[in-house]
Amino acid sequence: MAPDSHYRLDWPGLVYGRGQEHVSGIAKPAARRALQVLLGTIVAAAVVQALLALIGYRSLIVRSGSMSPALLTGDVIVTHLVRPSSLRVGDVVTFSDQSRDGVLVTHRVIEVSRQGRTYSFVTKGDSNTGVDEWTISEGGEVGRLTLRVPKLGFVVAAISSTATRVALIGLSLALFTMAIVRRIWS
Repeated sequence: MAPDSHYRLDWPGLVYGRGQEHVSGIAKPAARRALQVLLGTIVAAAVVQALLALIGYRSLIVRSGSMSPALLTGDVIVTHLVRPSSLRVGDVVTFSDQSRDGVLVTHRVIEVSRQGRTYSFVTKGDSNTGVDEWTISEGGEVGRLTLRVPKLGFVVAAISSTATRVALIGLSLALFTMAIVRRIWS
């Protein structure tokens, strides 16, 4: 675009004019595409998470090293809800630890027993010395590990942080406002 009475060229590739800034070349479309990919990825992840939850799967971020080296801090794990009767020694399970106010814990089953309609489990983190003892009725559900994605939890945690959410909302509002102003001034 050649400079005329309405435009001036200040920096290579950056043209100002008529109250708008234009970035020539591929920079503007690339930035728009990158934002679309980022937002699309976030929406797709939320949809996948919701669909998985509907069929009994849930994803969790490993927040401690108690299961290392099998599971490392920052890994994302996917568990499938199963009945306690299907669990065996060696399974890695996620359960609600009532001794810690219902915090979810992921450890390996080292002992299973049944008394009537109640299952008793002893679990242990691979790198822990202590054990967890807990019970669940035969109609309850426990998460059994089905998938591990190394280090993805760091990305998920960053995206899930309040600061990132505020920044994404702010960016979305700014882009929306810019689009409205551009329409008004065009």
